[in-house]
Amino acid sequence: MVRQGSRSVQSPLVTGGATPGPASRGPATSRRRGAAKGNGDPSPTRERVIAAALDAIHTYGYRHATSNKIAHHAGVTWGVIQYYFGTRERLLLAVLTQAIDDVERRIDALDGLLPGTTFDERYDAWESLVLDSFGYTLFPGVVQIALDLGRDPTVGDETIAELERYNETIRRLADLAAQLGGEVKLSPALGDYIYWSSWSSALAHSMNVYLMDTEDVLADSRRQSLRAATAALVADAAARH
Repeated sequence: MVRQGSRSVQSPLVTGGATPGPASRGPATSRRRGAAKGNGDPSPTRERVIAAALDAIHTYGYRHATSNKIAHHAGVTWGVIQYYFGTRERLLLAVLTQAIDDVERRIDALDGLLPGTTFDERYDAWESLVLDSFGYTLFPGVVQIALDLGRDPTVGDETIAELERYNETIRRLADLAAQLGGEVKLSPALGDYIYWSSWSSALAHSMNVYLMDTEDVLADSRRQSLRAATAALVADAAARH
């Protein structure tokens, strides 16, 4: 959980499982800043800038990925970025929103259900969902953005709303994890635990590649161990059912 001034908001991309309700924010205030003319415009330029932001973070590190460096990576001027996003916060928010939307699309593609009649079939679908959502090379940059925005007490309401929206996405993922038991519905706490363990494994993979730019030699053994541990948890829950 990260704090924004006197408010606490669950950091969406760095926590798993247990997710609190929306943070208490007191009276609603209008704090939308730097609205840009091109905001929400799905143009190739806008998408290129979003991709360049993550690429610049990967190349220079989060603190050194300046607005000018992001513009250079995108092949545009800072004025173009201002046109589409207005402020750096709104650019970083666009990266976070894209990550949230991507996970939501993957969940929606499963229609809220893990396919398969056996544990292995359901686990294959679950593992693919988690790895595709969180195991890609640039995902640590998304984590850094979420941490930074979540800890900044000056961010606007739109940013806070996106952080809270991802809480709901995490809840959906934990609910899917609870379906690994098949006919035996796993407890919410166990679904949270499986989600958190799977997320951590995916992040370990992406961090290995992100930081060391090398093959993750432990990936297979880590995945096999996680599958075996999850199977044991599911079997134990079934025995207690």
